Amino acid sequence: MKTAVKSKGTTRFSFKSIKELEQNKSKKYTIYMFFTFGSQRFKISTGYKCNYSSWDFKKQRVKNVTAIKNKDLINNHLNYLEQNVNKVYLKTVENNEMPSSNLLKSRLLNTLNIVDHHKDNNKKKALTEYFEDIIEIKKQSVSKGTLNTYKQTLSKLIEYEKQKGLFLEFDHINLDFKANYKKYLEVNCNYSPSTIAKHFKKIKVILNRAYDDGLSSNLKHKNKGFSVKEELGTEIYLDEDEINTMLNKDLSYNKEFELARDIFLIGYYTGQRVSDYNNFSKNDIVTINDYQFIKFIQKKNRKNKEYINCPITSEMKQIMKRYNNDFPPKMLEKDINLNIKVVGRICGIKQNIKIDYTKGGLNNTEYKPKYKMICTHTARRSFATNMYKKGMPVFDIMLYTGHKTEKEFYNYISIKDEERASHIAKSGFFNM
Repeated sequence: MKTAVKSKGTTRFSFKSIKELEQNKSKKYTIYMFFTFGSQRFKISTGYKCNYSSWDFKKQRVKNVTAIKNKDLINNHLNYLEQNVNKVYLKTVENNEMPSSNLLKSRLLNTLNIVDHHKDNNKKKALTEYFEDIIEIKKQSVSKGTLNTYKQTLSKLIEYEKQKGLFLEFDHINLDFKANYKKYLEVNCNYSPSTIAKHFKKIKVILNRAYDDGLSSNLKHKNKGFSVKEELGTEIYLDEDEINTMLNKDLSYNKEFELARDIFLIGYYTGQRVSDYNNFSKNDIVTINDYQFIKFIQKKNRKNKEYINCPITSEMKQIMKRYNNDFPPKMLEKDINLNIKVVGRICGIKQNIKIDYTKGGLNNTEYKPKYKMICTHTARRSFATNMYKKGMPVFDIMLYTGHKTEKEFYNYISIKDEERASHIAKSGFFNM
């Protein structure tokens, strides 16, 4: 004989942790639906978020205040979920089935998927809300640094909404939005073209994802006019004389200067990114045809699982002797950047560099001592540029730098058009 069950369950909308919500009152947290029947219950994410001040704990809904632009969208969805979970539960009971949390949750999700497939309105989400969801998903697959760039772009979009009194939906994204938002980033945020371009790239990633997920049919962002051009910055490289001066400079009186210099030069002689050259270990050394190499997979291209074999040069061996024939110990990148500038000054790398740039929509020019522009990435750029000037085939240089096309490579190396023309003339291809 089957046990009688109640004909109605209890629905509650809340958060995983009320305590966490109270401690971070401005932060938005996911709203969950909890359904209780008898001694059992289950929960599902509603797909929406809310913060402490916007939530009505008694009514279990978003507060009905004008300042909350998406209150009706969220509350209608919560009502919709409550209606459907009660329908599923009632139908199960009427069929004389014993409801369980897994059974009801599965049937509810199936019902929602079927209904949502036919009702686009129930699937609509604001751009910034969807953006938040994608950031949560990306936590599992991207680096902390990359994740922060997405968070910065989202933060600026939210600020823009507040200032303009807007609530951006996918259909709002068009060329007018592009022009207005670009101007906002220029004037209000005083951003450079490169920074603005990076924000728009992230927005386009989110819009493409929304289209693929079926949440948006808007493709205005694919229009050529939607793109924002990056401004090529003034990048420096250290020539071979400057590198040799740095290599031979006695810095034993200051171990931080010496360590930063040694790590930087390992980066120069291998042509790698700091995320790689700051983590080399003697355990990665291999011997090929009597020559020693550092064998590793570049962190940025780890998915390809392709090994790089960088020759261990005599200069690298000179550096490694200071560390018992091992690579220099790791140093925080910010500390390398701080100390390598001082090392550059000590080595007399002081010529003024003219810098032309755009900021806040205005053209600017300033002069800066070269040593102040040295950073961890200068090592890699110097390798590529000096190897090119020495006549190393571009294809071979790209093996170490990881550039996929010659166009990428030529945009990357710090070499003037005149120097490049001279290099080509000396290559022997022209009868001069």
